[in-house]
Amino acid sequence: MKRICFFVFLLSISACNQAKSIDIDSAKSPIGLLMDITLSEVLNGRDAGPEFMAAGDNCSLFTSNDGIVWSIRQGGSTPFTGCSGGVIYGLAQGNGRWVAVGTVSASYQTNTNNCGIWSSVDGVEWVKHACPNPNILSYSNTPLRSVVYGNGMFFASGHKMGTGANEDYYGLVSSDGMSWNFKKLGPTPIVDGGLNSTCYLSADSAGIHCLGETGSYASSSAILKYSFASSTWVSDSDQPGYLGYSNMPTSPPNYNPNTFWFSKGPNQSRFSFGEGDGANYVNRKLSGGDWEEVVTNELLGTYDILLNSMAFKGNMIVALGDNCTWMNSSDAGANWTGYESIGNCSYDNGQPDFLSLAYNPYVKLFLGAGRAGNVIYSETGLDPSSWTILNTGFSGTINTLISKP
Repeated sequence: MKRICFFVFLLSISACNQAKSIDIDSAKSPIGLLMDITLSEVLNGRDAGPEFMAAGDNCSLFTSNDGIVWSIRQGGSTPFTGCSGGVIYGLAQGNGRWVAVGTVSASYQTNTNNCGIWSSVDGVEWVKHACPNPNILSYSNTPLRSVVYGNGMFFASGHKMGTGANEDYYGLVSSDGMSWNFKKLGPTPIVDGGLNSTCYLSADSAGIHCLGETGSYASSSAILKYSFASSTWVSDSDQPGYLGYSNMPTSPPNYNPNTFWFSKGPNQSRFSFGEGDGANYVNRKLSGGDWEEVVTNELLGTYDILLNSMAFKGNMIVALGDNCTWMNSSDAGANWTGYESIGNCSYDNGQPDFLSLAYNPYVKLFLGAGRAGNVIYSETGLDPSSWTILNTGFSGTINTLISKP
């Protein structure tokens, strides 16, 4: 009898699994969202949390399990405790925990008591954590601009702690996403980026990198790499021959936060994306090889239009940019094709930019997000007609989007 009951119980779970359709929308309570997401993860064997997560203006958080139906919590319903009119700039996921960073008030230029850092195990309930004081009187709890996860650690960064060329960036490190330690980001760039110059973090197969917010100034001394051996930031000398650069803005966060950036690619390859003299530059480094330039302004007629994010599915690589421009490569980045339209968005019709891109191997979907609350998705990333643009109803900017691995 016990065996029969157990068999019937398993059949019931199987039937529920087949019939379960998770509809996450903004009307559901946090408890309802938690029950849906938790049940979904139990049934499909995935780690806790949504398949896609995004964040942006007005303390907003976006979650979705399919990239199409979204829950949006912002303003008075934000899950980020203590955030009122602030902006979430970065998200990271690792070691079973989600981390979000940004400001707790609207102004990024407010240097004191404006550091926002939160973590969650399920993407629904979030806890705010203390930001360490760097013991510099004028820079207590400064705003955070980006966060990444790599080699078992979280890294977060803010802007420079001074106006000169030799001032360090405000940086934090954590092994669990909850307890954070101050770790200055230096040696600093040789250029004078001003007080609000921001270190933008990126992670690839070579490690964790810190780049000046709007460019490298074609100098390796402006790019830092974290040394796990010494637990310090050092100058990163492993750079392409030409990086691309642009002028530092007067009031970041600027329009494009990552004029020059690194990204991991297929088979442990590395890519760098930059812009200089109005042209886009893409460099590739295969495992064990040297850097090679694979793109110089592939986006014809679109000078000063930047590429902002990259994702890949096998050897298919997609990079999204400003004004509906984008590129793809079907041969692991050796050759690229540029496009001036994507979905129903074109370079000429004034559509907003796409700032983030991710690929989810479980959902089997490329998903991007950007300004005016737009998200965009494609199963293949092959051509402009393969993409669909959705408007979430959110009027602000979605600054960051990530996918569960």
